[in-house]
Amino acid sequence: MRICRRKLLLAILIVGNIFTASAQLDTSVLDSNKVTVAKPKFLRQLVVPAALLGYGTLSLGSGSLRQLDRYINNSTIGQHGYSGSVDDYLRYGPIAAVYGLDIIGVKAKHHFIDRSAMLLISMAITSSAVTFTKNNIYRMRPDRSGTSSFPSSHTAMAFMAAEFMRQEYGKRSVWFNIVGYSAATFTDVLRMYHHIHWFSDVVMGAGYGILATRLAYLVYPYLRNVFLPKKNDSFVVLPTPYDGHLGFSIKYTFKQ
Repeated sequence: MRICRRKLLLAILIVGNIFTASAQLDTSVLDSNKVTVAKPKFLRQLVVPAALLGYGTLSLGSGSLRQLDRYINNSTIGQHGYSGSVDDYLRYGPIAAVYGLDIIGVKAKHHFIDRSAMLLISMAITSSAVTFTKNNIYRMRPDRSGTSSFPSSHTAMAFMAAEFMRQEYGKRSVWFNIVGYSAATFTDVLRMYHHIHWFSDVVMGAGYGILATRLAYLVYPYLRNVFLPKKNDSFVVLPTPYDGHLGFSIKYTFKQ
C-alpha cells in the first residue's frame, strides 16, 4: 500500500508539472494583423504532449501503470453510473471565454477568421485522433459501462480548449493560462471521480488535445498562404441604382 501511495504521489506531481509547463511554453507564431510562416519549432512544441502521449501509450502494456490506474480509481469516492453534465459543458469553457472576452473588448491575439479556422483544425485533429484510438483500443471503463475508455474524449477536448485560450491570451497574463488549464484539469478529475475513466485515459486525452492545438497553430500559416495567397488585385462591390431598382456593381482590378 505504501508503494502504491508513493506511485500515486509521483504520478500526480509529474502530470501536474507537465500541465503547468505546457501553460508556460511560448508557442505563438502569428501576430494579430497578419499571418506569417514561422521558423519550425516542432521539437519544443512536441515535448509536453509527447510526454503525455508516451505515458498513455505505455499504460497499454505496463502492469505497474495499470496498477496505478486501479489504485486511483479505488481511492476515489465518486458515484458510479454518473449522468451529470458539468464536464460536458466545462470542457468548452475556455473556448467560450476566448470569444466572450474578445466581444467585450479584451482582444484576442488573432482576428475572428484566423482564430476560428485554427480552432476548427484543432477540433478536427482532436476528434479524429480520439475516435481512431477508441475504435482500435478496447479498454473497459472503470464503471464497466463500455469499452471506449481509452482515451478520454472529454479531457482531449478540454485541453485542446485550454491550449487554444493560452495561444490567444497567454501573452496578456499568466492568469488566462491558469484559468484555462484549471478548467481542463477539473474536467479530467470529474471523469475519474465518477469512475468514467482511468488515470491513463485522461493523460492520453490531454496529450491529444494539447498536440492538436499546437499543430493547428503551426500548420495554419502554411495552409493560409497556400489557399489564400496575398495578391495585389482589388475586388469591390458597390450598390448601384439601375432602371428604378437597386443593383450592385462589381469592380475587379488586376494588378501586375
